[in-house]
Amino acid sequence: MLPISELRGALIYAAAAPELNRFAALPVAIIGNILPVPFLLLFGQKLLNWFANAPVTVLPFIDRTTEKMNAALEGAKISTAERALLPLCRGVFKLARRFFAWFGELCTRISDKAQRLSKSERFAKYELLGLFLFVAIPSPGTGAWMGSLIATLLHIDRRKAVPVICAGVVLAGIIMTVGTSAVAGVVEAFQNA
Repeated sequence: MLPISELRGALIYAAAAPELNRFAALPVAIIGNILPVPFLLLFGQKLLNWFANAPVTVLPFIDRTTEKMNAALEGAKISTAERALLPLCRGVFKLARRFFAWFGELCTRISDKAQRLSKSERFAKYELLGLFLFVAIPSPGTGAWMGSLIATLLHIDRRKAVPVICAGVVLAGIIMTVGTSAVAGVVEAFQNA
C-alpha cells in the first residue's frame, strides 16, 4: 500500500524472504496496491488544490506566527532557553514559507499545463491506454499512486481510471512475479552449483 515501493517492493521482498511464497504474495500485493486507488482519486484533486492554494492559506499563518515569535524575542519575559530556540524556529518558519510559496506555484503551473494537455483530441484518444501502460510498467516512479495522481491531474473520469489502474497493477504484479521468479531461479542455480 505504500507509495514508491508499492507492489514491486512487496513482491521483491516476498521473493527474497525464503519463508514467503512469492506466488501467494501476488494477490495480497495486488489487493494492497489497489486499496488506496479510489481514495487517491476521490481526494486527489482536493489535495492538489490545497497545495496550489498554499500561498493563500498557509503563508498568512506562517507570517502571523513569525510576527509572534519576533514580538516574543523583543519582550523580556522569556527564558534563556526560549530566547535561544526562537531564532531557530524563525529560521524553520522562513524555510517553510519559501517551500510553500515555491510548491504552491509549482502545483499551479503543473495543474494548468495538465489541464491544457487533457483538452487535446490526441490525448483524449490515448489517455486510458497511456495510464494503463504507465501503471503496468514496473519501474521506480510508476504504479497505482502515481497513476492516480496523473489521472487526477489530467481530469480523467474516475469511473474509467479505477479499472484501468487496477488492470495495470495486475499486469505489473504478473511481470514482477515472473521476473523475481527468474532471478530467484538463477540465484538458486548458482548456489547449488
